[in-house]
Amino acid sequence: IATGLLLLIVPEVRKHLRQRALKNIPGPPCPSFWTGVSKQLHNPFAVEYRERVLTEYGCVVKLPVFLGDIHLAVSDSLALSTLYGKYRDTFDLPGWHSETSNTVFGPGLTAARGKFTCSNHTKQRKHLSPVFSVRYLKDMVTMFNQVTQELSETIERKVSKEGIELEISEYLSRFSLEAVGRTALGYSFGPLDVHGTDYSRALKEFGPTLVKLHLWRPVLPWLKRLFLLSVLCYLASVFPWYPVRHMQAISDNVYETSRQVLRRK
Repeated sequence: IATGLLLLIVPEVRKHLRQRALKNIPGPPCPSFWTGVSKQLHNPFAVEYRERVLTEYGCVVKLPVFLGDIHLAVSDSLALSTLYGKYRDTFDLPGWHSETSNTVFGPGLTAARGKFTCSNHTKQRKHLSPVFSVRYLKDMVTMFNQVTQELSETIERKVSKEGIELEISEYLSRFSLEAVGRTALGYSFGPLDVHGTDYSRALKEFGPTLVKLHLWRPVLPWLKRLFLLSVLCYLASVFPWYPVRHMQAISDNVYETSRQVLRRK
């Protein structure tokens, strides 16, 4: 146990020592060593706080987060162009970011890390490149038109009734999922006039659930080093905090739907 704890703590100590160079960058005060400003940044009512931080502290802001870690919020267009252009292999996403995607959705494109020339990225790009070829996109047009016509007819039927108000965003979300399902996967998620399948609801609830768990996402890589995945799955299923169990349900739902799509293909 002592060796395991040492292997976890030493990298964190080294990271904090390297981050001492960032202490002079302006940023909001840290209200707590344990959580930093994570609670203020990641909640349903965080827009006002984020706007105030960007207005008061400029284009580069130091944000203290979990266990004294420091994140930089960069909004300068030239800096972002340099980071994501010339130095995109150097400035990678945090490990817990890809670990979250890997744990919930599996080792897909959103979980790929490292240099863009590495085998993981190369394999993902090789899978996706044919989908966006001109020939393939031309073949998709007919199916897109068909789904669009169905959406138009569905909305016409709804608005023909007097005093009916429609939430267009729900129909557009349903249309997007159905269009991608039919054109790219050859799979229908159901009629457009029925709002919400288990799969669409799982995807819709992923974002709000992730916000509730955001504070503890940096702990995930540590847990995956200490415990087997089967043990973590069991612990998540009996964990007394609902967002953890709900995130596991979302992951299971997406996995089962993906299996159904592959079986039909």
